[in-house]
Amino acid sequence: MLFRSIMKALGITGCAFLNSGYIDTQRDFPHDLEYPFHYPMLSTSDVQLWGDLGLEVGAHTVNHIDLGTCSVEAAEGELVRCREELEKILAKPVEFFAFPFGRPKNIREETRRLIPAAGYRANFSANGGYIDSDTDPYEIPRGSAHYESSPIYCLLQIEGLTLSRIARKLKSRRSGAPKVAMQP
Repeated sequence: MLFRSIMKALGITGCAFLNSGYIDTQRDFPHDLEYPFHYPMLSTSDVQLWGDLGLEVGAHTVNHIDLGTCSVEAAEGELVRCREELEKILAKPVEFFAFPFGRPKNIREETRRLIPAAGYRANFSANGGYIDSDTDPYEIPRGSAHYESSPIYCLLQIEGLTLSRIARKLKSRRSGAPKVAMQP
């Protein structure tokens, strides 16, 4: 696995945030239905292999629902059940959670409070920014990589050197705006 070799050389690990309700199924993610391609879902053995390679598995709800619009009860069920199902597959604790969609409109305070109560040690959003010693473990910004991402782009993203981040930083300096965390 090329990505594993690159990550090992850099001294970093990865975390895949999984929807337990799609493992070992033929289900399609609703946001994938607009594309003409069908990708197989992960199998239990795929998930176990990821864990066996020393990579993290995090929870992403059972059904990839928008936690910004569902009821608090539904959110709680998705959080707890996803962790339990992944832990059963991996035979080890699942400690990290990432909000599906992950933007501010998808994250309500009442659902965010459920995360530690559901047994997670950290939460990742897609709000962008950087991690430092003051980062709240329940509001960690996350970056993403997918099959179209080149290794160099992933490295630049890790270092905060993507063109979009550099452009935003330059724009904020020109406008004299206060320094803010940048979006991915």
